[in-house]
Amino acid sequence: QLQWGAASGEDQVIVDNTKLVLNDLDLAVSYRDLRATPQNQQATADQINLAGLFGAQETVKLEFPAAGTATASVNSGIAGFGNNTDQPYRLTITHYLYDPNEARDLSGTDAATRLKALRLIYDRMMFAEAGAFRPDQTLTRIEMARALMFGARVMQFIPNQPSFTDIAAATPDVLVAESLRREGLMGTKGATFGPTVSVSRLEEAVALVRAARLTAQADALKNTDVKVGGQTIIDNAKIPADLRGYVQLAIDRGLMEAFPASVQQTPTGFIALPGPRFEPERTVKRAEFVNPMTRLLNLVFGE
Repeated sequence: QLQWGAASGEDQVIVDNTKLVLNDLDLAVSYRDLRATPQNQQATADQINLAGLFGAQETVKLEFPAAGTATASVNSGIAGFGNNTDQPYRLTITHYLYDPNEARDLSGTDAATRLKALRLIYDRMMFAEAGAFRPDQTLTRIEMARALMFGARVMQFIPNQPSFTDIAAATPDVLVAESLRREGLMGTKGATFGPTVSVSRLEEAVALVRAARLTAQADALKNTDVKVGGQTIIDNAKIPADLRGYVQLAIDRGLMEAFPASVQQTPTGFIALPGPRFEPERTVKRAEFVNPMTRLLNLVFGE
């Protein structure tokens, strides 16, 4: 049973089964009695958990739960049939205080970006650790992977044998990396995922387009030139020919933008920057990822 006091925030309940799993989990949280029946369910989770040797996981999120005693009910069966399984389960309960003031380092961003960043924090797609969103720090591959995992409806998956040598076993990052690999979004080549490696704009474009399930359309545009308003971008040659379709669709679908010609002021004067350009090799800052990730949510969920 779970004990909650009324609070301005949300609570998250995670259940893991800890042994071999060849079946599906479902999790329900209810008030009023000990049975999580459809009539008294407060929240449920029943995503398909694919087979694997390292268990499965379900998560529910309760936004601003009422004070009182609640019950978490776990069932395990094949494709949601709900047959009880006699094995240990691990239940994790986390409380998140929703206080925009806790992300204290967003004041330097524009109002629209700040609002979108708070939404991503609230939906657990990006984090403000110890009250710091770190908008000017570079985005890492595992940070982008977490956001895509929860923002693009990626099915959970843990294989019988680990795919990556650079991610610690039995961590949430394993579930994220393995699930994205199976879905074909990230980490599809080699035995390393590079969780702490900074993300480039080219990598961001490829991952966003794949997360939007536009891979076939992007591959159909390989070996073409990336154009904006009918004009080929000036750094087209810096983009591998087989990935140009991803950049093209990222621009066309509004997930990312090309940069127009502009004049940039420097400490010693002014520099003319030609355009349009994409700057595929430039690393992405965390604040710069907010708008593309929000646009992906709009594209996937229509929000």
